[in-house]
Amino acid sequence: MSKLHTGAAAFTAAAAVLLGLFVAGPASAQTPERASGVTELSDTPGDDRLYQAPPAPRDAAAARTGSGIQAVSPTITPSVSFELVRSGGTYSCGNGTLCTAVWDPVHSAWKIFKLYACNVYQVHNWQLDGWYVDKQTYGQTSYFKGQSYYNNLWSHTSTYNPYTGSGAPSITANWNPVWMIHNCGPGWD
Repeated sequence: MSKLHTGAAAFTAAAAVLLGLFVAGPASAQTPERASGVTELSDTPGDDRLYQAPPAPRDAAAARTGSGIQAVSPTITPSVSFELVRSGGTYSCGNGTLCTAVWDPVHSAWKIFKLYACNVYQVHNWQLDGWYVDKQTYGQTSYFKGQSYYNNLWSHTSTYNPYTGSGAPSITANWNPVWMIHNCGPGWD
């Protein structure tokens, strides 16, 4: 499913959102939780820390076959380095990096994107639940945004300590509403 919309569709969606704000009030932000199934495999501080990927999302088979539409790999713009990791496989997340994991139905594997450079990243074809590990500088805030840059769905402030390796839990994320990630805040600039 492409995240490109015509002007009329975008206008209609914006009108529906504004109507929803007046009728139902502001939507509550997603509350991040520790990801279940993601396991930290080593006690070594720094870049040598390994994580183990969980099983495929429960809706992964449906995402691959869908309604007769060919599966599409998730991507990110501007491009960043990534790893494809099978369920139960291991991956690393370097110091100073926000690592995001989204299911890739084409490869039947987790696609781990490694956001290092400060940027506003646009995500494409990110669906289902996934997770992220935030090993950015302590106190750095990342913003997960909807269709509009000003629509912060939730934010996460890094508590990672590169000297002890602590403070970088895996956090569950529902990628369906996410269109952009600003990994270095502030959220409204």
